[in-house]
Amino acid sequence: MIDKELVLHYSFTLLQFSCTLPQLTSMLVEWDKYVYCIYYCEFLRYCGTTFLSQ
Repeated sequence: MIDKELVLHYSFTLLQFSCTLPQLTSMLVEWDKYVYCIYYCEFLRYCGTTFLSQ
């Protein structure tokens, strides 16, 4: 069983550095689909903001 809090912490730490979609996707793949959708959308929103602000 994946520790969701740990994955969430790691995912958003990862986002701060690289926005590595395949890695994030592989971490979230076993989550409930609703939760996955939320954090996937957050990922895209974060990356869009990051890239636009550079």
